[in-house]
Amino acid sequence: MKKNLIITLILFIPLICILSCTTTNPVTGEKQVVLLSEEEEKRLGEELYPKYTQQFNGLFQDDRLQSYVTEVGRKVASYSHRPNLNYEFNVVNSSEANAYALPGGKISITRGLISSLENEAQLASVFAHELGHISALHTARAYTRSVMAELILTGVGMYLEKKDIKYKNYYMLGGYLVTGLVLLKYSRDDEREADKLGIEYLAKADYDPYQFVSVMQLLKSLEKRKPHKFEVLFRSHPLTDERIQTALTLYQTQYSQYTGVKNNEEFKTAIAKIKITEPAYALFDKGVESLQNKSITDALAYLKDASGKAPDHAIIRAYYGRALYESGRDEIAYRELESAYLLYPDQFHIRLYKGIADFETARFLEAIKDLKRADELIPDQAPVQFFLAKTYEYINRREESAAYYLKFLKMVDSGDWAEEAKQKLISWGYLRKET
Repeated sequence: MKKNLIITLILFIPLICILSCTTTNPVTGEKQVVLLSEEEEKRLGEELYPKYTQQFNGLFQDDRLQSYVTEVGRKVASYSHRPNLNYEFNVVNSSEANAYALPGGKISITRGLISSLENEAQLASVFAHELGHISALHTARAYTRSVMAELILTGVGMYLEKKDIKYKNYYMLGGYLVTGLVLLKYSRDDEREADKLGIEYLAKADYDPYQFVSVMQLLKSLEKRKPHKFEVLFRSHPLTDERIQTALTLYQTQYSQYTGVKNNEEFKTAIAKIKITEPAYALFDKGVESLQNKSITDALAYLKDASGKAPDHAIIRAYYGRALYESGRDEIAYRELESAYLLYPDQFHIRLYKGIADFETARFLEAIKDLKRADELIPDQAPVQFFLAKTYEYINRREESAAYYLKFLKMVDSGDWAEEAKQKLISWGYLRKET
C-alpha cells in the first residue's frame, strides 16, 4: 500500500509542478514552468560552477586573461534581460571547442574555442549567445526537464519492479538514453532565441554586431576542416546553415546601421599565452589520447615533449606524471606530480593522480590528504573512493577502508577493482559471498 502511494506521488509530481511551479520569463513576459526560483538558480550555479570548471581541467592559468574575459562578459551581461545576476566568466583549460552556461549566470569558454576566435567582438558574441540562454530561462528550464524526467523514470522503474515486468532493466535503460539525448542540448527554438538575443546584447554593448554572424561562419568553416576539435560545440549547440542565414538576415534588417568595435589588438594581447602554448597542448592532446588507448610509450614521449615546451603548465605535468606512473616509474611520477601540485594545488586531476602516486610510494598520510581534497573538488568519483579504501586498508584502518570500498561498489559493480573490493569486504564480513 505504501509503495503504491509513493509510485502515485512520483508520477503525479510533474503534473503538480506544471500547475504550481511557474515563473514569468523576463524576455517574453509569459508564464513558464520552472522548478527553480531565482535564488535557487543562483545557489545551484554557485554549487555547479567550480565542479564543471574542474572537469574541464581547471582554469587556464593566466590571471590577466581571466580578468579580461570577466570584463568582456560582464560588459555584455549588463545589457541582458537579467543584469542583476552574479555573473562569472572564465576560460577552462580544455582543448575541446566549447562554451556553456549554467544556472545563475555562470559561463565558461574553453581554451580550444577562444584560441579559434579573431577579436574581442567575437568573444563577446559567444558570451552574448550564452547570456541569451540564461535570460530566456533556457538553462533553468533544462534543469526542470531533467528533474521531471528523473522523477518520471523513478516512478516507472518502481512500477515495473512492482509488476515484475520481464526485461524491466531494458525499459529503464531505454528511458535514460532517450532523456539523456534530449537533455544534452537546447532545442532549435532555444538556439534561435539565444541568437536573436545575442545580437541584440552585442549591439547594445557597442560591439560590431556583424561579428556575431562572422563567428558563426568562422566556427562552421572550422568544423568542416577540424571536426574532431569542434564536435563538442556542435553537439551542444548545433550550428546549421539555416541558423547562420537567420542571424545574417536579422543583422541586415535590424542592426546593419550599428558601428561597434572589434578590439582586435586587445584580444590578441589577452590570448597571447594561449597562442604561445598551442604547440605544447597539441602534443598534450596526443599524449592524453595515447594514455586512453593504453599506448604508454607514445604517451610518455608526447607528454615529456609537451612538458618541456610548457614546464609551468600544471595539467601537462600532471598527465606526464600519470604516464610515468602507468609505466611503473613510481618515484619519478611522484616528483613530477609534486611539481604539478606546487603549480596548481587545487585541481582535481592533479590531486587524484598525486594521491595515487602517494599511495604507490607508501606516502599514505599524503595520499589521504590529496585524495580527500580531490573528493571535495569533484565529489563521488569512483577512483578517489577506491584509492582512499586501499590507503586506509594499508594503514590498518579497516572500518574506514570498508566504508570507501562500499561507496565505490555503489558506483562500479564490475571489473578488476570491483572484484578486489568485493573480495576484501567478503573476507572482512561486510558482504556475504555470492552463491
